[in-house]
Amino acid sequence: MTKSEVKGLSGWLAVIALGVLVSPIRLLGELFKFSSLIKEGNVGYLAAEASPGYIEWYRELIYCEIFVNLFSLTVCIYMVYLFFSKSKHFPKIYIFMAFFTPIMQSVDAYAVKSIMSPIILPDELTKGIFLSLITIVIWVPYMLMSKRVKNTFVEEKSIKHYSVTFAILFLFVFQPGAVYFSLLLPSEVSAAAINQNKLPFSEDRLIEYKESLRKLSEVNNKKLPVMIDSETRLDSSWMLDNVYEYRYTLVNLEAEEVDVDSFDHHMTAVIAKASCNDEFVRNLFLNNIEVRFSYYGSNGNIVSSFVFDGSNCEA
Repeated sequence: MTKSEVKGLSGWLAVIALGVLVSPIRLLGELFKFSSLIKEGNVGYLAAEASPGYIEWYRELIYCEIFVNLFSLTVCIYMVYLFFSKSKHFPKIYIFMAFFTPIMQSVDAYAVKSIMSPIILPDELTKGIFLSLITIVIWVPYMLMSKRVKNTFVEEKSIKHYSVTFAILFLFVFQPGAVYFSLLLPSEVSAAAINQNKLPFSEDRLIEYKESLRKLSEVNNKKLPVMIDSETRLDSSWMLDNVYEYRYTLVNLEAEEVDVDSFDHHMTAVIAKASCNDEFVRNLFLNNIEVRFSYYGSNGNIVSSFVFDGSNCEA
């Protein structure tokens, strides 16, 4: 057999075959991870506005990732059919997915970094982008220049046949998956439902919780300052190490004009009662996170700072 007559699903095409067969399995694994995260309540915890760990646009990020994975799964299963039927369209679809995958991974990485910053991108995501680029560098040229590819993928059927085949896959893969996840993802989650049987968190979950609190404070601070009453302005809130801090300004008084003893006596009781009745703050207490309320005068000087750990709250 001459070089120009080399054909068949062997040689380097066997490596391609392995990748084509593994891709749907890998994508099913990714979708299973999403399903597990949703069932465990992690997605609802970060996506629901009622949650103390709410991250803006997180729900939309999850929807997009699920959509892309379902679409990729459908196309990859379609590629299995094209590969083993030796369709002349296989190389085109393979090249399309070779470019589509790293583009979507890069968009996902940018979205994750933007929405959930500050975080370090997962190693598996950066590794996935790297492997996808290797596919482009090695296997796309092979698809374009290989004699075996040109001699093997020669079968041609009508456009209607390919369209119907893809439509069937869409109906039995993409659509059921989309319906499943749309039912699985909660539309609204109350703070009580989010935190039921969730607190106190495990050590790993506590790290995630604190990170979400930092993100929450960043989101909230964009809406501040805001007047609490005619004399008090909430300026910011911050997650600092193991303390969540609220910073207020007494807009009508400079720090030196405040009777600190009287102010401390009055505010200690008021803040303690409000903190113990606030579910968000109580959740902080349950995870051994102290809450600090700092008050400043209109001139920027500190008046008083109150720190609570929940020890004065009833169970």
